[in-house]
Amino acid sequence: MTRVAGPAHARRGVALLMVITAIAILTAVAVEFSYRTRVEARLAANARDRLRAYYLARSAVNLARLVLHFQRQVDSIQLPNITSMLGGLLGGGMGGAIPGMAGGMPQLPSSLAGAQGGSMHLRLWDIIPVDSGSLQLFIGPAQDALASDFPDADAEPPPPPVPLGRSGPHGTEFKLVGPNRAFGDFEGSFHAEISDEESKINVNALNQLSALAAATSMEMMTLMHWKDQKYDFLFQDEDTDDRHLQIRREDVLINLHDWIDTDNATSTFNPLALANFSDPFATGFGDEDEFYQQLDPRYRAKNAPFDTVDELHMVHGVTDRWMAAFGDRLTVYSAPNSQLNVNTDDPSQQLVNIVVSLDTTRDPTIVQQLLGSPMLLQTVLAEIQVLRSFSFLGLSVQSFLAVLAANGLPINPFLSTPNSPNAFLGDTSQTFKIRATAQVGDVESRITAVIRYDDQLGKLLYWREE
Repeated sequence: MTRVAGPAHARRGVALLMVITAIAILTAVAVEFSYRTRVEARLAANARDRLRAYYLARSAVNLARLVLHFQRQVDSIQLPNITSMLGGLLGGGMGGAIPGMAGGMPQLPSSLAGAQGGSMHLRLWDIIPVDSGSLQLFIGPAQDALASDFPDADAEPPPPPVPLGRSGPHGTEFKLVGPNRAFGDFEGSFHAEISDEESKINVNALNQLSALAAATSMEMMTLMHWKDQKYDFLFQDEDTDDRHLQIRREDVLINLHDWIDTDNATSTFNPLALANFSDPFATGFGDEDEFYQQLDPRYRAKNAPFDTVDELHMVHGVTDRWMAAFGDRLTVYSAPNSQLNVNTDDPSQQLVNIVVSLDTTRDPTIVQQLLGSPMLLQTVLAEIQVLRSFSFLGLSVQSFLAVLAANGLPINPFLSTPNSPNAFLGDTSQTFKIRATAQVGDVESRITAVIRYDDQLGKLLYWREE
C-alpha cells in the first residue's frame, strides 16, 4: 500500500534548523558577552594603572621639588669662585695649559678682580637623577626589595636602566627610565627632568626698567637675527599694502610689549636706545587692539604679564612657526627682575649671552665684527665650553666675562661694575621647570610643573597634567 506525503512529512527537519539557529544566536551572545567582559576588564585595569601612574608622576614632581629645596641651601653657601679655583688647579697640574684654551685660564679684568666670591655653583639638580631607579637615595634601600631583585647571590644583576624617549614638538621632552620597580603590589617606573627657566629669555621683562627692558630686547633681537637667512621666512620686511601683514622683528617686540604694558596705545621701538641700555619703547598714538578686534572671536591685549608660554600665541606676529623656532628659549615664569643665567647648553642662547655682554658704546660695530668672524666666535664658545666641562659646577658671571675680556671683547659697564644694580646676567636661578613621566603597564602619565624657590618645597607657578 503506497503512503501519500502529508503536511507532517513536509515539516521534517524544522526542529534541526531551530536548534542550529538557537545555537548560533547563543554563540553570538556568548562571544559578545565575552568580548565586552574583556574590554571592560581592560578598561578597569587601565583606569587602575592610570591612577597609579598619575600618583607616581606626582611623586616624581615631589622628589624633584625636594632636590630643588636642597639646591637652594647649596646656593646660599658663599665660597670663592669654584670655577676659577678649578681652573687654577687644572692649569697648575697641566703645566698652565688647558686643552682648547691657549695660555691657560683667562684672567679677570681689574674691575672684576675683587668680585670673584659668590655661590658654590654646584647644581644638584643636574647631578642627582630623579627616577624610580634612584628612589633609594631618598627613602633608603629596602632589604625585601633587594632580596626580590637579587633572589640568588650568584645570579647576574639586572641590566642597567635604558632611557626611552617620547618625541615632543621640539625634540625629546619626556624620558622614561626602566626597568620597572615594585611599588607595593604593582610595578611601575617614573622619571623627572629639571630644567633651568632663568637661563631662558624672560618675555615679561620687556616691560621692566630701562636697563632690563633694553637687555631683554637686545637678547630677543639677537635671537631672531641669529643665522639671519635661516629665519627670514618668519618675517616680512618689505612694505605691503596691508600693514597687518607686515611683520618685522621689531613689530614682534612691539606687539609683545603692548600685550604686557598697561595702556591701550601702540608703542614705538627705538633700536638706537639699545646701545646705552635705555628703554627702547615709547608710547605711540595708535590703538594696540585694532588687529585683535578684527579677528573672530575678537579680543583685546591683556595689559598684564604673561601667565603661560602658550599665551604668546595670542600676540600678533607670534605664529606656530615662530614658536617652533624660538619658543624653547623663552620663558614667562621667571621673576620680572630676574637675571639671565649664563649657564646654558644651547649654543644659540650662549651667543645671545655673549652679544648682550658687549659694550657697543665704545665700538658700535663690535657685534657685527663678532658675528662676522666665525673663528673668533668659535674660540669664545669653545673656551666657555671648556670652563663648563664640569657642567654640574656651573659657570660664574665673572668667569664668563673673563673669557670675553681675554679675547679682546669690550664688556658692558653694567656688568663690569661690581654689584651694579643694572646688572642683567647671573649665575644662579630660582625658577625651574619639572617634567615628570610615569608608566604603569601600558598607561603613561605626564606632569609639567614650574617651581620657584620659597621656604617650603617651592612655590607652584604652573601645573599641567597629560
